[in-house]
Amino acid sequence: MNKTLKRFLIAAVLFTGLLAALVLAERGAPDSGIRTLPAALWYALTTLTTVGYGDLYPLTPLGRVFGAVLQLGSLGLLALLISALLTVFRSRLRPMWRLFFARRMDWFIFSSAEEASQVMADALLAEKPDRVVIFSLPEVNSSLPGISTSLTPSELLRLRRSEEGVHLFFLSDSFQQNEAGAAALADTGCRIYCLSPHRPERLPDRQLRFDPWEICARLYWHRFPLVNPDEEIWIVGDGRYARALIEQALAVNVLSPAQSIRYVLCGDDSDFHRCHPALEPMTESAGADGTKDRLVFHSLPWNEDAGALCAADRIIFCSDREEENLERVLTLQKYYPVTAQVHARLSLPLEGAACFGSVRELYTPDLVMRARLDRLARQGHENYRAVNGGPRWEELSDFARRSNLAAADHWETKLRLLLPGETVLSPTATLCRRAAAVYAAADEPSRQRFREIEHIRWMRFHLLQNWRWGPERSNERRIHPMLLPFERLTNEEQAKDDYAWNLLGAEGIQVEEGL
Repeated sequence: MNKTLKRFLIAAVLFTGLLAALVLAERGAPDSGIRTLPAALWYALTTLTTVGYGDLYPLTPLGRVFGAVLQLGSLGLLALLISALLTVFRSRLRPMWRLFFARRMDWFIFSSAEEASQVMADALLAEKPDRVVIFSLPEVNSSLPGISTSLTPSELLRLRRSEEGVHLFFLSDSFQQNEAGAAALADTGCRIYCLSPHRPERLPDRQLRFDPWEICARLYWHRFPLVNPDEEIWIVGDGRYARALIEQALAVNVLSPAQSIRYVLCGDDSDFHRCHPALEPMTESAGADGTKDRLVFHSLPWNEDAGALCAADRIIFCSDREEENLERVLTLQKYYPVTAQVHARLSLPLEGAACFGSVRELYTPDLVMRARLDRLARQGHENYRAVNGGPRWEELSDFARRSNLAAADHWETKLRLLLPGETVLSPTATLCRRAAAVYAAADEPSRQRFREIEHIRWMRFHLLQNWRWGPERSNERRIHPMLLPFERLTNEEQAKDDYAWNLLGAEGIQVEEGL
């Protein structure tokens, strides 16, 4: 409840108590007219409005004390009454009036006013200023973009009378609060975007969950893609951002069957080891998927081996604590002759380092709502299903959907491989058509190399989820018969990877931006 309304209710209770006290004080006076609550209320109202008819007034000494208190407090009560009425008008009546006439437009409703919500709302309005952005909050805040109201999301849906075209955002700092809000409205037809690392096995088709580490990793490898298949990359930091960055790197940085990328992780790697036992072969003499990629865990301080550090091609400072990233970058710049690309997860720019991961960069429609990526994943699955059969998108498990999303994440890499020298910012329809034409004209050895790249990418995703080889597939036990090096597959199994490349030119694939 609004604070002003609370104050008014408290004042009303005190006011009623004073009226009752005045009646008790005056009831014993023979000539007093204030012997009932209605009479006391009439006296108070004439006093409150400063009319003062003089037909009623206290006669007893105690009654005059209570009457004086009512007179002194009448102006304050009137001010609270006016303030409460204005609050109701601003928080409920005026928004209801505005939203009633905008009920046929798309609504973007936010359940909190933290920085992430405000940044996301600004980004939505920057794309299309005529969008209806609504903050559903207990306390109305006129400084927020769009419309601020105390109407709950459920009340807003009743006002709109339709759930189609409604987008609900739960972006508060409390993951538990976000999950509770999303669960309460899960049965509606709204699109729900919930900030939470928790991934149930099945989610309603219109609900999407994400976390800041995941979208930061996707942003980083989109902005700073790997183009050289023979690099040494140092990832300095432990925690969730470092873990997400290396997981996304292994999933999208598949450029060649003969690539030799060396990832050096500086920090406490015990949790990563526990969560990814299937990646253990990548720390040995041969990669788990047949490549020469390596994972090197550097448990000593990040600057212990200055020679190796200075020989790196790329250094990424990605601790969960920004102040630690800043301190390490400044130390690197002050003491070491490094020629590597230096990247740091920092909200503010820093000379000599490419910074990434600010709230304004992360909370954008493309990363949060993921419309383009989801569309690619969904259409890719449907095209595959049309040839090979299988369940519809709505029937897929969370794992199967994430597998399709990982394939969509690799599209930009595929475009760069087919169109070397091109600047690929996103998989536009024009680029996809050109890339598909290049693949269609490729000779058989080139196609075989591309097929192997796709097989390695597919294997990487499954190994990251700790799938292993087995003679028969079992989703429960996470085993698959095709988790083998490419050369050990049959010709028919190898040819299946043509699908991922042919999909670039498949009819019905829509890759343009937009919601």
